[in-house]
Amino acid sequence: MAARITNIVASVTLDCTLCYETLLLSRSVYEMEYTPARFSGVLIRLAVPLKSHCRVYHNGKMTINGAKTVEGAHLLAELYCTIIRACGYITARVSDFKVVNIVASVNFGQRLNLYTLQKALEQHCIYEPERFPGLSIKLSEATCVIFQSGKCNILRAKGELDIQATVLELNILAGLC
Repeated sequence: MAARITNIVASVTLDCTLCYETLLLSRSVYEMEYTPARFSGVLIRLAVPLKSHCRVYHNGKMTINGAKTVEGAHLLAELYCTIIRACGYITARVSDFKVVNIVASVNFGQRLNLYTLQKALEQHCIYEPERFPGLSIKLSEATCVIFQSGKCNILRAKGELDIQATVLELNILAGLC
């Protein structure tokens, strides 16, 4: 049972403050969206080289979504920083890179009885099928949401090693049940 990373969320600081109006003047070149009624940052989307997006805030903070590896998240951070520099902020540079969340998926390859699993792991899990169809287990390095189909999402990991440790822990738990 191997995990496949589906998304990495990272945050960076650009070491400069931003004016949304200046950024939005480049809207014709880059796909940018600013809807202050919904969200207080500027959303920049890319389809190439990787389908991804970032949220840029006026204080110079930026969150990046869509990478599949930590190195890919670094590259996307540099790419989005280059876009910010092209919008007129020539002093912008990436600093304080931090992985905030890694999301991965695992397939057990068989249907699971979540009621049985809940009884075996009573203290460590939440299962309320009336509200949500997945069983949530808080493990040492991450949180797992397991579905009856045998698929599992691993959330809130901070590194690729955390994903591997969580998969090992899931294997141990699956052996107990």
